[in-house]
Amino acid sequence: MSQKRFPGFTSPEALFRALADQSVLIVGDVMVDAYWWGKVNRISPEAPVPVVAITHKEHRLGGAANVARNLQAIGAKAMVAAVVGDDDGGRICRGLFKKAGLDDALLVDVPNRPTTIKSRIIGNHHQMLRVDEETVTPLDTDAEEKVWLAIRNCMASGEVKAVLLEDYDKGLLTPGLIDRIIAFGKEKGIPVTVDPKRNQFQVYKEATLFKPNLREMAEGTGKDLSGHDLKGLQETMEAFRKEKGHEVLMVTLAEQGVVVLSEDGFRHIPAVKRDIADVSGAGDTVIGLATLGISAGLAPEDAAFLANLGGGLVCESVGVVTVPMERLKAEVEKFW
Repeated sequence: MSQKRFPGFTSPEALFRALADQSVLIVGDVMVDAYWWGKVNRISPEAPVPVVAITHKEHRLGGAANVARNLQAIGAKAMVAAVVGDDDGGRICRGLFKKAGLDDALLVDVPNRPTTIKSRIIGNHHQMLRVDEETVTPLDTDAEEKVWLAIRNCMASGEVKAVLLEDYDKGLLTPGLIDRIIAFGKEKGIPVTVDPKRNQFQVYKEATLFKPNLREMAEGTGKDLSGHDLKGLQETMEAFRKEKGHEVLMVTLAEQGVVVLSEDGFRHIPAVKRDIADVSGAGDTVIGLATLGISAGLAPEDAAFLANLGGGLVCESVGVVTVPMERLKAEVEKFW
């Protein structure tokens, strides 16, 4: 028999209504995911590489914007504060925001800063190459202040129930901006969750939820960590949580699931076995669902459990996709 989950909710419907009732401000690096789809029938005579005959192209929202799309898929409201360039990529990004039903009012144009575009060339349904157009230079003081004012006004409106910091090391989340957001969240009683990357790993302090993957946790702490050594991982997590003051520390372990540490203790949640097609975007789904869970009042272990289910489901599809809502509901129903 499956273990009972989600105490306090009478049914899956009640749980998903609570998740859909959340309004989350996502602050992070947005990007455009470009896909060049084609067929491979021969090797180039110029070099030993495949020739991809392109059949069609498409653009999708990526990075922090993909987290927003995952929240929308659950029915929650998502707002995104970010920067884009005054370029074609920025215009494409704003167009995708409108197409997705996302307000672009919190997107700040920064002159002479290119919009991040990641182009994936896919031949015969397999990714052959990725080309990145971006800059990772931290925001200058003027741009940071414009972003902060937009964020502060949004957080002060009373509408925001949680803030999610989605860091891709592209320069938006400066140390000063991070500190101000977390401090203002504490002042307003708004939980702040974090999906970190290596360069800023040690900057974050006193977050409500801090969620690296295993590689990021190892690089960020300088420890040799393994998902097969849960005791060693727990010891590292306990020391790190105490040092940084995070309320909940959650580390994803890919095919081995997720571990979560809070005042309730340390828990390992195994992954559900699935046919993995592509892990792109899985982390976005995990942090999005974990944030909704925390905001809706789930215990850390149950928020991690829900996020683990959703992250696994998106890995069954090629490309950066949102969590399949009906599949997630069906999975959750098994634990009632």
